[in-house]
Parts: sequence; structure tokens; C-alpha cells
Amino acid sequence: MNEEKTTSACGGDCIGYDGSMQRLLSQNLGCYAACDFLVGTGEMKHLEGFLHAVGASWVCLCDAPEEEESESYTVCDVYCLKFARLWQPGGRPDACGD
Repeated sequence: MNEEKTTSACGGDCIGYDGSMQRLLSQNLGCYAACDFLVGTGEMKHLEGFLHAVGASWVCLCDAPEEEESESYTVCDVYCLKFARLWQPGGRPDACGD
């Protein structure tokens, strides 16, 4: 398996394997993402935001980077992440007709 260090937006290093969720997410920092997490044995939690940073076992979403006063961050367990829908840089669901 090919292993390579990647730098997250927070400046930390994480190990990302080719084809891993961490690598995919770290290559799309700044993009808008809609993520579904499995909580417990059957509850799905939906979160959306801009990909801010990715670590070895976590992903950080920023709620509103253009509104500095109300900007907040949510850190999530990447191993509970089951689905991630990504938009091109600058794209958002309301701009895409979703």
C-alpha cells in the first residue's frame, strides 16, 4: 500500500493511503461537503460545511467561512463517516439547485 504524508489545513501531518477516505478528503480541503455519519448501531447524522482540515482519524468542517463572526467548527470521527458528497471549490448546494 502506498503511504504518503499530507499536510492538513491546520498545519499538522497525517498519514494518508492512496484510496483512503482521509486522502480523498485532504485533497478537497476548502470544498463544501455534505457528510453522513453512522452513530451507534443505526442512527445516521447529517452534517454539512466546508472541509477545513483532515487528520489521521478526524475531519473538521467549518460552518460559514465567509462570515467570520459566526464561524464555527465541527470535528468528526472519520471512521464513522459513511458518505461524503463534495462540491467543486466555490460551489454550494443552494448554488447547484439542490
